[in-house]
Amino acid sequence: MFFFPPDRGVEAMQLFRDLPSQLPDDMAIIAFGMRAPDTPFVPDEYKHTYGYFIQLETVGPTPSSPPPPRSCGSTRLRSSWWSRCATSTSSR
Repeated sequence: MFFFPPDRGVEAMQLFRDLPSQLPDDMAIIAFGMRAPDTPFVPDEYKHTYGYFIQLETVGPTPSSPPPPRSCGSTRLRSSWWSRCATSTSSR
């Protein structure tokens, strides 16, 4: 899961628009806005702050193909957007 603070919302939505065409067929991308929870993986300065979240999930391999590497979507996300994102909370 990747977090974009409110001032990076345009970048989050551009990523949500552009990334799916580069993901394997069995990987989904989900974007949502919410208030960051008070949990250990959220940096203190973003706890209880509204922002945008991008989540990548494998939805299951087809019977004829092996599952993609766990990092294939997040690697693309990091290489293209990491330097422009204020912070990231990766669950993978």
